[in-house]
Amino acid sequence: MGMKISLLTILFVAIESYAAASGINTNLKVLSLSKNRMGDPGLVALMPAMMQAPNLETINLGETGITPLGVQTVAPQLPNVMGLKTLDLSSNYIGDSGGIALGQNMPNINVNLNIEGGNIGTPGVMSMFEGVAMNPRKSDFGIPNIPLGYGFSQQFSEFLKLDPDLKSVDLSGVEIKDAGLSMLAPSIGFNTVLEYINLSANLLTDRSVLVFFSAIRSNVHLAVINLSMNNITNRSMAGIASFLSANSSLKELNLSGNTGITDPGALALAGGLKYNLTLSKLDLTGCEIGPMGVNALHQIMAMNPNIEILMDGMPAAMPETPPLPNFSMTNPYSDFSQLSQGMPSRKIGTIDFPSFNMPPQDFRMLLGMLQRYEIGALDFSGSQVPESALSELAFQLPNLNVETLKLDNMKITDPAAASIARALAANTTVKRIFLRQNFLTDLSAKAFAELLNINNQLEEIHMDGNRITAMGAKLLSDAFASGN
Repeated sequence: MGMKISLLTILFVAIESYAAASGINTNLKVLSLSKNRMGDPGLVALMPAMMQAPNLETINLGETGITPLGVQTVAPQLPNVMGLKTLDLSSNYIGDSGGIALGQNMPNINVNLNIEGGNIGTPGVMSMFEGVAMNPRKSDFGIPNIPLGYGFSQQFSEFLKLDPDLKSVDLSGVEIKDAGLSMLAPSIGFNTVLEYINLSANLLTDRSVLVFFSAIRSNVHLAVINLSMNNITNRSMAGIASFLSANSSLKELNLSGNTGITDPGALALAGGLKYNLTLSKLDLTGCEIGPMGVNALHQIMAMNPNIEILMDGMPAAMPETPPLPNFSMTNPYSDFSQLSQGMPSRKIGTIDFPSFNMPPQDFRMLLGMLQRYEIGALDFSGSQVPESALSELAFQLPNLNVETLKLDNMKITDPAAASIARALAANTTVKRIFLRQNFLTDLSAKAFAELLNINNQLEEIHMDGNRITAMGAKLLSDAFASGN
C-alpha cells in the first residue's frame, strides 16, 4: 500500500511541475468525463487543470473508479484549487478514510464537492461537516444519498448544538427515518445559523414531521425546508398549518411527492396560509390534491400575490418571451419545406433527428440551408447516422451558427470524433459539445486536447460514458497548461 501511495504522489508532483512551467490558453468551463475508465491516476492527472485553468468551473469524474487512495493523494492539494466551483466525485468509493482526508483539508477547500453515493460512513461524513464549519468561505454542505441512519443522526444532533457556521445542509436520502429526525429536531430548533435544510427522501412519516415542526416553532432563522418524497399524509397538515399561521421567517416549503397529501390536507394548509404573509413558495406537485384542494389554495394565491403554490393541474405560467421554433426531423420533407420558404425569425431553438433517414444529397442540402439561421442546438443523439453523414456534418460545421452540438449515444468512434474536433477548430459559435455514451478512447481525448489549443469559444466538453483512461485525462489536463 505504501508503494502505491508513493507512486501516485510521484505522478502528481511530475504533472504539477510540468504545468507550472507553462501558460494557459483555454476558456473551457465544463469538462465532464464521468463513467470513463480513469481511476485514481485520472483524478491525479487532472489536478493541474483544477489548479490552473482560469475559467474552468466544473469537472465531473463521477463513477470513474476513484478509491480512497486517490482521494487521500489529492486532498492536501485541493486547498490550492481556487477557480473551480464544482468537483463531482459521485458514485466513487471514497470511504471513511477518503472522507476523513477531505475533512482534514476542508477548512481551506473552496471547491464544492459532490460525494453522493461515495460509500462514506458516519466518521468520514462528520469529519467533512466539522471541516466545513471551520471554513470561513463555506457555509453549505450536503451528503445526498449516502445511507447513514440513526447513528449519524445522534452525532449530527450533538454537532448542531454547537451552532456550527453552517447555513445550508443537504441530508436528502440519508435514511435518517423517524427516529433520526426526532433526534435532530430539537438541535435544529435551537440552531441560530441554519437557513436551509433538505430532508427529502428519508422515509419520514407524520410522527416525526409533527415533532420537527413543533421543535422549530420558535426558530426565526430557517428560511427553506425541503420534505419532498417522504411518507407524509394529511395527518400532519393541521400541525404544519398551525406552524405556518404563526411563522414569519420561512420563505419556502417543499412537500412535493408526498402522495398521502390530498384535499383535506390542502384545505388545512389553506387555513394556515390565510395568516401567513411571508411564505413565498409552497411546492405540492406530485401530491394527490383534487379540484377542491386546488381551488382552496388558488384562493390563497388570489388573496396573497406574493406566494407561489405549485400543484399538478395548475396552469403553467406564460413565458416572458415567446419560445424559439423547434424542429424534430421525423418527417424531414415537411420541415424542409418550412425552412426553404424562410422562417419569420432567423433564430431556431433546437433541431433534432430522432431517427436519421435522409439521403446524402438531402442532408447536404439541409446543412447548407441551416447556414442561414442561428441555431440553439443541433441534436443527433440516439440516431444511427452513417459515417458519410458525419463526414458531411464535419465538412459544413465551420459554417454553421450553432451553440450546442449533441452527438450522444451514436456509436461514434475515434476517427469520426477527430474529424468533428478538427471542424470545431474552424467554428466560432459552438460552445457546448456532447459526445456521451459513444466508443471513444484516449485518441479522441487527444483530438479534443489539441482543439483546446486552437478554439477559445468552446465552453463545455461532455465525454461521459466512453472508454477514456487516465492517459486521456492527462492529455486534456495538459491542454490547460500548454504554452503552444
